[in-house]
This record gives sequence, structure tokens and C-alpha cells, in this order.
Amino acid sequence: MILKIELNMKAFILFYFMLIILGQPIFSQQIYHLNDIQNASTITWFGLDFSKAKLGNGFNHPKEVKQAYISGWNEYVISPQADIRTLLKKKNIYVDLSVVTERNLNFFDSQEELTRGIISQMIEEYTLNETEGIGLVFIVDSFDKSKEKAYVWVTFFDIALKKVLLTERVSGKTKRGSMVIHWGMAILDIMSNVPAFYRTYSITE
Repeated sequence: MILKIELNMKAFILFYFMLIILGQPIFSQQIYHLNDIQNASTITWFGLDFSKAKLGNGFNHPKEVKQAYISGWNEYVISPQADIRTLLKKKNIYVDLSVVTERNLNFFDSQEELTRGIISQMIEEYTLNETEGIGLVFIVDSFDKSKEKAYVWVTFFDIALKKVLLTERVSGKTKRGSMVIHWGMAILDIMSNVPAFYRTYSITE
């Protein structure tokens, strides 16, 4: 009996080290699905990604937007007056703007038409500090001055797998105020409708 236990222990130790050598996880990680968006009490807000945004319609100097306003819009959305925790109806909201801060440096007023495939590719390219959970990012499609509307792809994703769980193009209306508040309010208009949005798409079990 003692010999059998010792052999089993040696086999377990060998298996353990083989997993380490091969780089395979010993314990399985949680995999998130569409329905988990509604059920999750905590999500991570990754901000506004302008790396493929179109701001040419009505913006005379879109390159100046990068220098003057993009960071301001991101900061406005997480300010106390915005209160995104209440808007998103989540108990806890973690904020990590590092990935969009880096990506927004590449803003050049893109003319590329965004698709779900492009959105998925963008998420796969993210370098994230967080290692698990559900992430939310607004990938900005365009700010249209002629219509006074912001268009973004509301995108939820599994952080560990960098897999999109839900992405849809949604619009929000602007309100009067400074440039930051004017378009910031359009983002908050979108955000206020996000809970109804993900409930609509969630799978009823």
C-alpha cells in the first residue's frame, strides 16, 4: 500500500512539472459568455478608443482634437459627475485607461469602416493590465457635427481571452456646453442606455 501511494505521488509530481514545462494552466480559468454581462456585479471600463475614429465631418482640424480633447473626453466620462457606476448599474466599476491612452496616440481621423471583424481584431491587439473578468470599451466610430451625434461600438469582452462577447454600433445625442462636455454628454447618453442594451441581447436561461 505504501509503495502504491509513493508511486502515485511520483506520478502526480511528474504530471505537475510537465504542465509547468508545457506552459499549461493547472486550474481552468472562468470563461465568460454573453449572459454573464447582465449577471456580473463588476466590470472593467477601458475607456474611449479613438484609434480608428472618423471626425472629419464638421471638425475643421481633426488632428488638433487628439492634442486638445481626446484625453479630456476620457477623463470626463470617469469624473464623479458622470457616475458611470450608476449609469451602467454595476456595483463595482474598475477603470483602466492605459490601453486607450496608448492607442489614442495613433489617432489620425481614419476613413476605415468599422465592422465586427475589425472590432474583434482590435480587442485581440489590446495589451491589458487586468487578467480576468469582463471588460467594456467604447470604440469610437465617429463624432458627426452635422447630426450632433456620437457613434460608438459598445463592446463587452472576456478580458483573459480577449474575446468579444457583444459589440453593436450605437448613437448618442450631444448637449450644449464646452467641447468636452458637448461630446462627453453624447457618450453618457449612450452609456445610460447600455443596461437595457445588454439585457436585450442576453440569453435567457
